[in-house]
Parts: sequence; C-alpha cells; structure tokens
Amino acid sequence: MDVNERDRDGYAPLHVALSNGQTECAKALVEHGAEWFITLEGSNALHIAVSTAAIPHFAEQSLAAVSMLLEVVKLTRSSPMTTG
Repeated sequence: MDVNERDRDGYAPLHVALSNGQTECAKALVEHGAEWFITLEGSNALHIAVSTAAIPHFAEQSLAAVSMLLEVVKLTRSSPMTTG
C-alpha cells in the first residue's frame, strides 16, 4: 500500500487526516512514510494543518499536528516554505 497515493481529487491520506483533525492518524501516516511536503492545490501538509487550526472544532488537534510536522521538518532539515 502506498501511503502517498492520491485519490481522484488529488488528496493523499495525510491531507485527508489533517483536514479532518485526525492528528493520531496523521502521525501514523508520517511514521509509515507519508511525505509531508506533497501538495494539494499548492498547500503542503503543514499548511493544511495550520489552516485547519482556524476551525474551532479542530483547533487543538490541528495545533498538535502542526507541532508534529514541525518536528518532521526539523529532522529532515527541509523548509516548509520552499518544498513541494
């Protein structure tokens, strides 16, 4: 199974998890090779997590996802602003 495979609308599983405030699922996907830097309509996973944090219902989960993704960025020494 390819954890980065996109559906017909261009969503990768990580995009879906983050868009729905599913931080634990997003973490599991990243741990199994999901690439945080693949984009959906120009936004990588970190951008999606930040955007989702603006939704009150998902704010707490999304901020946890942002923290997790920033750790991944730090470990990979990649830039969330230029990768994708």
